[in-house]
Amino acid sequence: MILRKTLFATLLCLFLGATVAVAQPADDPNQFHFFFGYSPVTGSAEPYLDAGYNIGFGGTWNPNRQKQTLSLRWDVTYDWWDANLGAIEEAEVPGSIRADDGDADLWTGRMGVQFDSHNSGKIRWHGGVGMGAYRLHGDLSVETLVSYIYCDPWWGYCYPYTGVGEAVTQSKTTTKLGYYADLGLDIELTNSCFFIEAQYNYASYQEAFETFPIVLGWRW
Repeated sequence: MILRKTLFATLLCLFLGATVAVAQPADDPNQFHFFFGYSPVTGSAEPYLDAGYNIGFGGTWNPNRQKQTLSLRWDVTYDWWDANLGAIEEAEVPGSIRADDGDADLWTGRMGVQFDSHNSGKIRWHGGVGMGAYRLHGDLSVETLVSYIYCDPWWGYCYPYTGVGEAVTQSKTTTKLGYYADLGLDIELTNSCFFIEAQYNYASYQEAFETFPIVLGWRW
């Protein structure tokens, strides 16, 4: 669980560092964007996952950005949620084992079309639809005594060690195709903009899995 939290923080730092890049000229067909925000789960999985976090990086391509309102858009996103252990225990899923911790994460690669309004002024809006591949992973773990070989980094000695650790009791990873839609508001700057965006993602595993991230971002 700590590993996934560390991964999320690392990705956030990397994408924040990427925003230092020089803004693209207004006539450049390529634009890039970075966003992060709040990611609740809706649908059948909602009782079992607490609201989590979302981070993403992507871009748009439009050969005539000044006149053409439609662009091709791509995104790579990562979502992370804590498991609601109380709801999982109450569900009494057959074959389930008591758990002390659990989480789920979702890697998404998606592509679609985006419409951008060309109204005058600094505030504009955009919306889009598309499809993507959704890789969902979840696991449950229990605190237990674990034995392993510990090697002292200073002296270089290795010896058996027994301590408290997390043992994964259930784990599953599934990849499915799905679709998305988004609607956002842009605040225009010189050759870039800040935006707030509502996203909807749907993929059908054994049951429907839906997320509804609300994100803040920067496009350059």
